[in-house]
Amino acid sequence: MANRRFISLVVVSLVVILVSLAVWTKQGQGGAAGRQAWEYKTIVWVDEFTKSTLYEDGRQVPGTPVSRAPELGSQGWELVAVAAAPFASGSTGGGGTAFIRYSYWFKRPK
Repeated sequence: MANRRFISLVVVSLVVILVSLAVWTKQGQGGAAGRQAWEYKTIVWVDEFTKSTLYEDGRQVPGTPVSRAPELGSQGWELVAVAAAPFASGSTGGGGTAFIRYSYWFKRPK
């Protein structure tokens, strides 16, 4: 009689483990099928000290990154990275134009 209870306990435990694994896998925790897909957006702000230009996904748009932030946030975009890089065009002897290029990367779930 004790052997039957032990075997029943083992069988019930195995069933619970298998059901738990099935639920965990179905929720996307165990495979690539459940991975979150993302879409991305880039904003580039070129600051030439006398004028600034904003590009969104390669198209010139009005405004600044700060002025675009509320709208992008309401659309579900999350800022994930920012980088700034100084550039100089023309000669370095003072004849070129110096500017800074700020790049902003956003993502949101598809």
